[in-house]
Amino acid sequence: MALPKKLLSIDIGNERIKIAYISKNKNKVKLLNSIVVPTPRNSIKDGVISNKDEISSAIKNALVSEKIKEKNVVFTISSSKVITREVELPYLKPKKLASVIKLNAEEYFPVNLAEYTLDYTITDIVEAEDGKKAKIIVFAAMKSVVNMYIEVAEICKLKVQGIDYSGNSVVSFIQNEKLEGTNLFLDIGAESTMVVIMSNNVVKFSRNLLFGTKLLNDSIMNHFEVDYEEATKISKERQLINVDHKENTNLANDIAGGMEQILTGVSRLVDYYSSRNKNQVEKIYLLGGGAEIYGIEEYVEQFFNIKTSKLVALKSVKDKSYKKVKDFQLYFVAAIGATIESINLLPAQIKNKKLNKAKERIPYMIVALLIVALAAFYYMQYSDY
Repeated sequence: MALPKKLLSIDIGNERIKIAYISKNKNKVKLLNSIVVPTPRNSIKDGVISNKDEISSAIKNALVSEKIKEKNVVFTISSSKVITREVELPYLKPKKLASVIKLNAEEYFPVNLAEYTLDYTITDIVEAEDGKKAKIIVFAAMKSVVNMYIEVAEICKLKVQGIDYSGNSVVSFIQNEKLEGTNLFLDIGAESTMVVIMSNNVVKFSRNLLFGTKLLNDSIMNHFEVDYEEATKISKERQLINVDHKENTNLANDIAGGMEQILTGVSRLVDYYSSRNKNQVEKIYLLGGGAEIYGIEEYVEQFFNIKTSKLVALKSVKDKSYKKVKDFQLYFVAAIGATIESINLLPAQIKNKKLNKAKERIPYMIVALLIVALAAFYYMQYSDY
């Protein structure tokens, strides 16, 4: 299902709603506008929207404020309700491959598939003794979760063109950047951390850890007796995760403990990858809101003993209008990636809606052509007479 060349892409996080207004030509992205607004408190958790009215109101107000009238929209979802499985199948034409995946879906996912919508993406094609093999990630998203995003779009009077999974969105964006070597990407959110390892632009490993910066911010809230928003601000302005920090030993230990819990989880995944792959991680890139934590680059680099930096040089984004959003690159990776090479987790009846409408028009088109043909025939007869 091809996406429109101009559209909105919305990433609703636990702390922030990121709205990108994008024009694209193939994989060349031009950012027309970018908006970051606070997510209404207690309105979404683990990608599941619990208060669609407040979320919708925040999106509508942001679009009105920026005078954006575009109606086409895609969403990217970060949630444990989206299940992924890595499989290897014979390399087939897309239609045949889709049929094979559908037939075997029950083996991949021990759930009631009637409650899920499926899609897949090919991550690599390898040569084997018995022919070419396709390495595939299959996605299954709960329809009840997907439907909440569709309802938000309807309240905002937007037309949903696609729904992507944030892990796939991030990978699509990174692949479009065409970074060389074997790199580890950490997309650190409030309640989850996406871990992606790519070698020469091919996905080798992808997992989602169900903890993020909330571990640190809760400690800051308790120590300074501030709300969550203020705690987030403090984490960006004061160096609290440096192990040599002397301001408050107990607080520094709490913060370091939260960060080490995240990085220990990442380390286990890296060890798992390293035991099965010869290309070892050469560099670490940080993105997401967690990449704004003061001193995090140095801390991660020291923890892994691997060169670490924020992902800030975007080759695939041609427009410079994003400068009005501080640390734009850290926030909008998933939103932009969802418009590049997205899977589509919309329910089948919506994905096929345009096709069905086209089919409905066919009889009318045939009748119209017959009328034109008959009119031309009688005109020729009259002309001859």
